[in-house]
Amino acid sequence: MKKLITLLLILVMGLSLIGCNNSKESNETDSDSKSGELSEFTTDERFLMDMYDVFIGNVDYDIISEEDLTSEYEDYETRIEEANKQSHISSLQAQLDLILQYKNLEFEDKDLKQLAIKYMDLLKEQISLVEEDKAWKLEIYDGQEVQVPTYEDLQNTVKRYETIIKLKEKGLQIEDEQIEVLKENKEYLENQIKALDEGRDPFKEEFETSVG
Repeated sequence: MKKLITLLLILVMGLSLIGCNNSKESNETDSDSKSGELSEFTTDERFLMDMYDVFIGNVDYDIISEEDLTSEYEDYETRIEEANKQSHISSLQAQLDLILQYKNLEFEDKDLKQLAIKYMDLLKEQISLVEEDKAWKLEIYDGQEVQVPTYEDLQNTVKRYETIIKLKEKGLQIEDEQIEVLKENKEYLENQIKALDEGRDPFKEEFETSVG
């Protein structure tokens, strides 16, 4: 059966509203210059700057291709799925690695420190969900396999969106238009959660609407 990956899955798999920078060579140079520039700022300011890079996807991570997994998985479709999974984990881990240092640093704004720790914990939770294949699941709709996010993944994504919105209030330099998109996405996902709580399958409803 043909596997259909929904747009919703793409939405919840990552926060980035802008492109990612995956060049190790360019990022190493940028990191060296950035370290010197950041030294003049407070911990609070440095965290918000690094958090901005997390938000826009400006983190260096390894992209796994299906060719990298040829010796491990014979089936092509399995290799593609595993490559996407490992690349996703690599991206999330790179985001976490960038901000993890702030867990043991002193902040002037204690509330900001708590938000920082909360976001780190949510990233750790998201990594575990992906590693344990609990971030999405397969459903059969009209004879087709449809990949949809799990309830736990939806909740985690909503909490990350909420934290980003609160960080904006603390000085995270995100455009108002981007925050509005984030709020709209959060509301959309909250509606999916509400439907699941009511015993409905919002993904099946969307599927039937899209093919109907």
